[in-house]
Parts: sequence; structure tokens; C-alpha cells
Amino acid sequence: MKNLRGLFLMALGQDWIVIFIFDIRRGLNTVRRICREYEISGVFGPIFELLDCDEKFFTAVEVTAGNSLFHVVVENDGISTQIIRHLNAQKGGRVTFIPLNRVKAPQVAYPESSDVIPLLKKLRFSRDYTPAFAQVFARTVICRDLDVATRVARSDGLDCITMEGDQVSKKGGMTGGFYDYRRSKLKFMNVIRQNTKSINMKEDELEKIDQKINEIVAEQQKSDAKLAHDRSELEQLKQDIANADKQKQSISKALEKKEKLLANVLTQIDQLGASMTMKRDEMGTELVDHLTPEEKDSLSRLNPEITELKEELIACRTNRVETETRKAELETNLSTNLERRKQELEAIKLSAETDMLHGEAEQKRQELKDAKLVVEDVTQQLKRASESIDERNKKLKKIKDEQNKLKTLEDDYQGTLQDEAKELEQLLGKRNMLVTKQEEYSKKIRELGPLSSDAFETSLQIDQKINEIVAEQQKSDAKLAHDRSELEQLKQDIANADKQKQSISKALEKKEKLLANVLTQIDQLGASMTMKRDEMGTELVDHLTPEEKDSLSRLNPEITELKEELIACRTNRVETETRKAELETNLSTNLERRKQELEAIKLSAETDMLHGEAEQKRQELKDAKLVVEDVTQQLKRASESIDERNKKLKKIKDEQNKLKTLEDDYQGTLQDEAKELEQLLGKRNMLVTKQEEYSKKIRELGPLSSDAFET
Repeated sequence: MKNLRGLFLMALGQDWIVIFIFDIRRGLNTVRRICREYEISGVFGPIFELLDCDEKFFTAVEVTAGNSLFHVVVENDGISTQIIRHLNAQKGGRVTFIPLNRVKAPQVAYPESSDVIPLLKKLRFSRDYTPAFAQVFARTVICRDLDVATRVARSDGLDCITMEGDQVSKKGGMTGGFYDYRRSKLKFMNVIRQNTKSINMKEDELEKIDQKINEIVAEQQKSDAKLAHDRSELEQLKQDIANADKQKQSISKALEKKEKLLANVLTQIDQLGASMTMKRDEMGTELVDHLTPEEKDSLSRLNPEITELKEELIACRTNRVETETRKAELETNLSTNLERRKQELEAIKLSAETDMLHGEAEQKRQELKDAKLVVEDVTQQLKRASESIDERNKKLKKIKDEQNKLKTLEDDYQGTLQDEAKELEQLLGKRNMLVTKQEEYSKKIRELGPLSSDAFETSLQIDQKINEIVAEQQKSDAKLAHDRSELEQLKQDIANADKQKQSISKALEKKEKLLANVLTQIDQLGASMTMKRDEMGTELVDHLTPEEKDSLSRLNPEITELKEELIACRTNRVETETRKAELETNLSTNLERRKQELEAIKLSAETDMLHGEAEQKRQELKDAKLVVEDVTQQLKRASESIDERNKKLKKIKDEQNKLKTLEDDYQGTLQDEAKELEQLLGKRNMLVTKQEEYSKKIRELGPLSSDAFET
């Protein structure tokens, strides 16, 4: 039994070690977070992050320092107190701080021996942290082996440690055994440092590479821009060369043409020179000298013909003078007749058309004014209709507000009914629970003995009251269903009214579209009238050329066509006016009829009904509240009677609970003892296996020396 107790305490100690390490890690993380959040400076970090040494001293340093590796070095004690307050406030674990202003390095005399090395001299750290590291490592030296360590500890009063991590205290205690180097904290820290250095180097290399890439990209962009500029210049040069080639070709072609022309001119000059010499030679000689005898005979015969031709020439000249005088007379007659015809046509236009067209223009202006007046009347009617629609909308808004009020009342009524239903369900649940308890208690009472007559009568009264409450609740449920059906009917009526309102708005939109079409037609007619007026104001003669003035006599058919077009415009105007009158009458009748329908719908189908139903709902709500109050009073009385019944039965229940608690406690103790026994057996098996492993390792190491055995 004592062995089991010892094994249990050892296992419990290992669990406490794990918890302690977790607490330290949580505390360090909390310290980092506090410094980051509150911007606290002067915190240098834990000792294992601030030191560095050779890998062969990792075991000695870790064993010597122990938990001191996790002590945090700070600049002064004010910083440590500030952080400790935050740790206590946040429940962030426990941390030991080493303030540099309060720590003093101890003065230690080390032995001069080749087998002894001060541990502090093998550590690499900043000189600013010397007091903190001296406090932890100054009183410890590294010895070659355990024999040297025991001798130095006994003679010089220093803590000694070997390279394998075996300790000899100056007080006489020895600590040793296997140390798992794979779990070395300094090794992990060294790996972290190397990785951070490599990461920093890689980041620096990446930054340099990024800079080079940016430089290369900038140079590439410059070269691309230069290349694009060179390409544009090259294209421009190519275009210039092509243009120069085209100019060269055109110049060469023009030169060839000029050369051909020059050759032709030279040949013509030569020909003219030759012809001039020939003519000059001919002019120097008489014509008769070159004639033959036959030609001379024919010349003598042609002289009479020449004289005749001269006489004919004189006669032709006289005829030409006569024809010219005749031509002048005809031209004067033509000009005088044309002017007279022009004046006649102008007189016809002024007398037969101008007055008529001006009269028609005045008539059209009067018709346009009438149309504008009609449009103004229609707009006034539309304004009145829109005002009436706004009034109807205001009334509908009031009805909607009343409807919303009714909805809120309905929601409140439903909420109260739901609350009452929940309360009723709770009461029914309590009733069922009480019925079951009543059955249980009746069994227990039968076991205890007969009940008194008063208790039996009270139970019967309670059952009777519960039945009455259930009947009243059923009546209230039926009334609630009836109210819900009436409310659904009210919602349906409101939806129908909304649909009628939408249909009215759609009809009004259609009428507005028709009115817009009528206005556009009126504008088109006005534009056509102005265009006709402009056409009537222009003179036809102004558009004619001098050659076309001879054909003014053919303008009469065109004038008749214009008259026919004017008649057609009048007929179209009459048709549009009739169409407009029909649209106005239809619009006014439809608006008036729709207005009456809306008033009838609103006055007869909605307002009175809604007000009446609202009053009815308010009265029903009041009645329901009264019913609820009555039910609550009855429930209170029933609950009071149930409480009295519970007081009577409480004693029996207390005795039963006492017995049950005793049974539960007994079962709990048995289960706890069984669990503890299982844990102790498991830890015993684990410790037995560890004991076997340690015995194997001791057998492998061999027998201890006499000095070690004595110590």
C-alpha cells in the first residue's frame, strides 16, 4: 500500500510539472501580447532567447539554469510591476522577471585548473545583460567528470556540472541521469535563430531581386518606349521614302510627257519653218505664171461667176439687215407682252388668292386659339381630377392608418392570446405532472395508510376547478378562431379595395396618355398651319429662273392643286376636331364615372365597415381581457390550493430525497474509489516499466565508483 502511495505521488508530480511548463508558456505569450498591446518598452525577453553558446554546452546550460531560462529580463522594476498588474488582471499565467536595476553580479573566485571552466565564460550575450546572466550562471563551473566536480564543489564551494548534465551542488547534493538531447530548448532556439537568419537573408535577397526586377522592368519599359519611338520613326521614314518614290515616279512621268511635248513642238517648229519658206517662195512669184493653158481658160470663164457671187453677197447683206431689224421688233414685242402677262398673273394672284388665303389664315388662327382654349379647359379638368384624386388618396391614407392601428390591435390581441395559450399549456403540463405525482403520492399514501377526509375533499375540489378552467379555455379558443376568421375576411376586403385602387390608377394613366396624344396632334396641326402660312406668304415668281418665266402661263393647274390640298386640310381639321371632341367627352364621362365609383366604394364598402369592425374588435378585446383576468384569478386560487397540497406532501418527499441522496453519495464514493484504483494501477504499471528501463540502463553503465557511492 505504501508503494502504491509513492507511485501515485510520483505520477502526480509529473502532472504538476506539465501544468507548470504550460503555465510558463502561457505567461510568456501573455507578456508578449501585453507589451504589444500597451506599447511597453524595456522588455528584452527571456534568457534562453538572449544567450548563445556552442552546441556541446547546451546540456550543461539547460540543466544549470533550469526554469531560470524562462525568466524575462527587463530594464527596471517599474516595467515588471506594470506587466504583473496586467497579468493579474487578465489571468495570463505566472512569469519571473529580472530587473537590471536591482540585480548585482556576484563576485566569484574560480579555481585555476584545466579541468574546470566557468560556465559564464562560455556564453555569448550582450554586456548590458551581464547582471542577469551572472545571477543565473556565475556560481556554476563546468568540470571534466564527476570526480573533479565533487572535488571542486567540496573545496571551492561552487556548483559543478559535467558536459553530460550531471550536477554536483556545493551543499553536497548530486543530480544526474539520462538527458534527452533531442528535446533541448537551446537547440530548438538555435534552430529558430538559424531559420530566422536564413529567412532574413532570403528576405534581403528577395528585396534585392525585387529591386533588380524593378530596375530591369524600368529598363525594359525604357527600351520598349525607345523601340516604339524608333519603330514610329522607321515607319515615318518608310512613309517618306514611299512618298518620295511616288513623287519621283510622277516627276519622271511628267518629264517623259514634257520630253514628248518638246519633241512634238520641235517637229512643229521645223514644219512651220519649212511651210514659211514655201509660202515665202510662193509669195515672191505670180499665180498666173504657174498656171497651165487649160487653167488660164478656166480662169477667164470663172470671172463672170465671181461678179455674180459678189452681187449675191451684197443681196445677202441687205437681207441680214432686214432680219436683224425684224428680230429687234420681235424682241421688243416679246418683252412688252411678257411684262404685261406677268402683271396680269400678279393681278390674278392678288385679287383671286391673296384675300382668300389671308382669310383662311385668320380662320386657322382663330381655330388654333379655340383649340388652345379647349386644351386649357382639359388641363383645368385634369387638375381638378388630380386634386380630387389627391383628396381620395388622403382619405385612403387615413383608412390605411386606421387599418394599421387595427393590425397593431390584432397583433396585441394575438400576442395576448398566445401568452394565454402558453400559460394554459403550462398549466395543463403542471396538471399532468400533478396527476402523475398524485398517483405516486396515492401509492405512497396507500403504503403509509388511509388519508383523512379533508385531504380527499380538497383533492376532489382541485380536480373540479381544473376541469372548469379547461372548459373555459376551450371556449376562449373557439372565440379566438371566430375572431381570426373575421380578421381574414377584413384583410380580404382591404386587398380587394387595393386592387380597385390599382385599376383606377391604371385607367387614369391611360386617359393621360390619350390626352398627351391629343396635345401632340394639336401641336402637329399648329406646325402644319405655320408651314402652310409660310408657303402662302412666298412669291412664286421669286423662285423662277429667267428661262422659266416664259412658262408662267402653265401655273394655273398648280394653283388649282393647292386649292384642292387646302380643302383636304380643312376636312382633316374638321375630322381632328370631331375626334378631339369625342375624346374629351369620353374622358370627362369616364373620369366622372370613375370618380363616382371611387366615392361609392370608399363611402359604402370601406369606411363605415372598418370603423364598425374596429369598435367591434376593441369590444371583443376588452371582453377577452376580462375573461383572461377571470381565468388568472381562478388559476391563482387553484395554485394556492395546490401549494397547500404540496406542503402536506413535502414531508414525504423530503424523506424520499434523503434516502436518495444517501444512495447517490454511496454510489459516488464507490465510483470514485474504483477510478482512483484504476488510475493507481495504470500509474503502477507505467512506473514498473520505467523502473525496468532504468535498471537496464544502470546495468549497461556498470558499477559505480566508491566515491560516487559514498556521496
